[in-house]
Amino acid sequence: MNKSVRILMAHVKYRQKGGEEAVFANEVGLLQRYGYDVIPVTYSNEDIQAAGFFGKIRTALTAIWSFKKYREFSELLRREAPDVVHFHNIFPLLSPSVYKACHDQGIPVVQTLHNYRWACPAGTFFRDGSPCELCVKKGLFNAVRHKCYRGSSLASAAVALMIIVGRKIGVFSRYVDKIIVLTQFAQNKMIEAGLPAEKLLVKPNFGLAHPPAYKAEPEYILFIGRVSAEKGIVNLIEAAKLLDKGIKICIAGDGPDRQELERQAVEEKLSIDFLGLLSPTELSGVISRCALVVIPSSWYEGFPMVVLDAYSHRKPILVADIGGLPELVELHKTGNVCDCKDPVLFAKALSDMWNTPVETALMGESGYQKYNNEYSAEANIIKLENIYTKVIDA
Repeated sequence: MNKSVRILMAHVKYRQKGGEEAVFANEVGLLQRYGYDVIPVTYSNEDIQAAGFFGKIRTALTAIWSFKKYREFSELLRREAPDVVHFHNIFPLLSPSVYKACHDQGIPVVQTLHNYRWACPAGTFFRDGSPCELCVKKGLFNAVRHKCYRGSSLASAAVALMIIVGRKIGVFSRYVDKIIVLTQFAQNKMIEAGLPAEKLLVKPNFGLAHPPAYKAEPEYILFIGRVSAEKGIVNLIEAAKLLDKGIKICIAGDGPDRQELERQAVEEKLSIDFLGLLSPTELSGVISRCALVVIPSSWYEGFPMVVLDAYSHRKPILVADIGGLPELVELHKTGNVCDCKDPVLFAKALSDMWNTPVETALMGESGYQKYNNEYSAEANIIKLENIYTKVIDA
């Protein structure tokens, strides 16, 4: 792709920093490092909190369709004159009207879908501790009935209306040129929800780091992430009760369930250490000393960055058999898959990998090769260039 191509990359930041912010920053940095002219444009959902009650109502209406954002974004496009616009998150501050602003100026649009928002107002396909697909199978009114978005019927209705209006207008079929999803599972779900199959393509997230190999004896099994129900942390605690005392589990991260689970671990004398939030350097050291990284999620993950953290550190993964997670593992080669809801099967899968250190280490080496071939910056820039070339030349 011609390095003179000008790319405007836009993203609405969430109040709580997460994986989407990291991916946005990584892609901006990657393109700049390869010599492209990138215009990063960000908005913050923190502005909603400062807007008061009526401001939140205006934001809800904006999420459905905003003529104001159409005009503002149109002016931005005229000023910056990009060759392609790549959106990450537009919800709720921009609205689908920004797609039309690009279309009306003849500028191709790429949209990365990091979650399931265009099929599920909560964006997660997760409710009351279990996967939920009611909105796809039986209609979006279910989100309003169950108050799926922020526990509010009104907010849920606004998001549901955004999806309905988007479908009626045909925003993805008319105004978006390519839609990036992170897994084949997500692609299938979006097709099921009515997005145009011919515009959907799979491009995984990528990592930047290549940590040095660490040869010390593994000390523990590692969980990294938010300590909350959707991450399957309770399933991990239940499995830990069945493990030999010599198998230690470390939990890196924080969240709403940490205090209760930490209390439970102490009371039941489980071999579990809660490490809390760690800096990137601290986390790298912790990963280097583990035998494997476990991802026992109870919801349909997008593409957890912890997969890249594990593989780049030459560590295999054990993942739940749910959503797109099994796609990220070459079974018995870069890791394993198990039913993490069954504590007996989960504990056995953990024990098997812990008690076969040579085989587990070899899986880690294979994971590192998978990282280099599929998930590295070098592999990802090729994918991005191909996508941009297709939409610009169309």
